[in-house]
Amino acid sequence: METKIAILTDMEKILEAAEDSELNDGFFQAVAKPLEILSKRLGVNKVQAALFAIITDKSYYGPCSEEQIAGYLNFKNINMINLYPDLEVLKKLRLIKLSTSCYKSEVEYSVPKEVLTSLLNGQKIEIPNDENLDFESLTIRLDNLFDERRDDHLPYLNFVGEIKELLKKNKDIEFANQLIKSKLHDTDLIILIRFCLSYIFEQENTICSSNFEDLLISKSTTKDSIRKLNNGTHPLILDKWVEFEGSGLFGGNSFKLTDRAKKLLFPKNYYTEKILDLDELQSPESIAAKTLFYTKDNSIQIESLQKLLLPDSFRNVRQRMKAKNMRNGFACLFFGEPGTGKTETVLQIARATGRHIMQVNLAEKRNMWVGESEKRVKAVFDKYRNFVELCHNEPFLFFNEADGIIGRRSSHTVDAVNKMENTLQNIILQEMENLDGIMIATTNFTQSMDPAFERRFLYKINFQKPDDGIRQRIWHSMMPELSEDQIAFLTKRFAFSGGQIENIARKSTVESLLSGATPEFDTIIRFCQEESLHKDRPAIGY
Repeated sequence: METKIAILTDMEKILEAAEDSELNDGFFQAVAKPLEILSKRLGVNKVQAALFAIITDKSYYGPCSEEQIAGYLNFKNINMINLYPDLEVLKKLRLIKLSTSCYKSEVEYSVPKEVLTSLLNGQKIEIPNDENLDFESLTIRLDNLFDERRDDHLPYLNFVGEIKELLKKNKDIEFANQLIKSKLHDTDLIILIRFCLSYIFEQENTICSSNFEDLLISKSTTKDSIRKLNNGTHPLILDKWVEFEGSGLFGGNSFKLTDRAKKLLFPKNYYTEKILDLDELQSPESIAAKTLFYTKDNSIQIESLQKLLLPDSFRNVRQRMKAKNMRNGFACLFFGEPGTGKTETVLQIARATGRHIMQVNLAEKRNMWVGESEKRVKAVFDKYRNFVELCHNEPFLFFNEADGIIGRRSSHTVDAVNKMENTLQNIILQEMENLDGIMIATTNFTQSMDPAFERRFLYKINFQKPDDGIRQRIWHSMMPELSEDQIAFLTKRFAFSGGQIENIARKSTVESLLSGATPEFDTIIRFCQEESLHKDRPAIGY
């Protein structure tokens, strides 16, 4: 405390003597001792120490101009030229900062906070080194500059100048190198760096326009940037640095860094830390082989899709589609009555093609709190993109029982729930449009499917009810202990799906384990009647 009071007292004496002094000999004699103390603490000469004290006082509420300094000393403005060498020394030592006003051509001066804090606390004034930084140190320095700008301590032109100088001094860091190579306009560079700092320090993958509106040169520039982001014409979107994330419930869009941007700008080990473990996926090796029975039409469709999804074939097709500037993501819809083998077919194709499965239960992604569901659904696709990068073969993004997401969007968007549901659907539609992988969805209902979803599914397979011939093969496969006559009877009496026949086989196995004997045929019939929910008539559902 004594050190702080002493240095402030010395600076006050210097200021009192300097006013209207023209820095004449009488001034230096009057405050010889305080000037000597301050000049030693700063490592400068006495003229420079006096200028430091004046700038500290005059820039308390914001940068001060040369005109203010000249007025305080009772100098003619032209006499300030004689002080330029001393001001340049203070600048090189980073004891003061120079900036140029956006609205005036004059130079302004201020004292960095860290310099004043060190001086008042009696600490050695450490001049921050801006060269040969590592990634972490560089981003911290940038974040400090953004804080200064946000707090109105750094005029726009000086803010931009310091950012560019910092990047130039550290161009060996890939982050700085890529930003320099981008040749972005100053405004766009600031917005992109703001996205990066938000991702690094705030763990926020998305930001809204309000996150950068206090950083740019003017309100009109901010409005223009927001307009271009919203309509997709902003250079950051066109150059694939940033992409649309979603619309907020109460207005305002949000945006995020693209995966391309993260890979180019961030160190590899930093980026991969954010990718989840492959153990979250179901591996093809963990899927048990199972024989499935289809109608003739379904067999042809499924066999064709499986051949397409074999790694070499899929890679070749994607390359050809890219060459023709076509979207190369594949979205498939398996639809039909329950129990017709849709889910099991996904598993068996994954097993046959050597692909992992990322299965999504959308019901778990919904949340009663508005906004949370949107974030969770976006996170699903972010995670999938990361898995595509990690896996040798593109995994399946599997939406099982997707009835709730592919229905027609509501036209009554005033209701908060309907608006949220529409937002979720819009997010999924946009992600399907930009899909870079394989998505498979299953559903029992298609009558109310939104046309926008129908268009985005490239492959659509209607899993048909098994006919008598297929049904007999399923009975034979799952319950080989039954006789031909018994199977013929069950086939004719109960119009079951494969899933229902599997339920009967499982019940029969449980019964045999409990009783120690194979169930009688009458018991099998009873199981069938219980399964159909209508004891004396064939089942309606499949």
